[in-house]
Amino acid sequence: PFEPKKPNGSVYMSPSANCMGVLLQKAKKRKVTINPVMNALNVVYTPSENGGDSDGEETQDLKVVDPSGVTIRFQSAERFTEEELITR
Repeated sequence: PFEPKKPNGSVYMSPSANCMGVLLQKAKKRKVTINPVMNALNVVYTPSENGGDSDGEETQDLKVVDPSGVTIRFQSAERFTEEELITR
């Protein structure tokens, strides 16, 4: 028996009925605020020797967006150098 009464929608977990356990409650949904300081993150890496696909070509850059809207881009060092030389 719980004292005080456990909240609706909560779950109590314990190893056995007469052991101390953990009361799990649903979290209130919070709105994610976009980080105004950073709008993108570029990760430059050196691929492994066999990092390309079966045709010997380098794999495409990977681009994902995190839950707060920040774009994360993974780019090989070779492609980064090519792009950097063009924009000088």
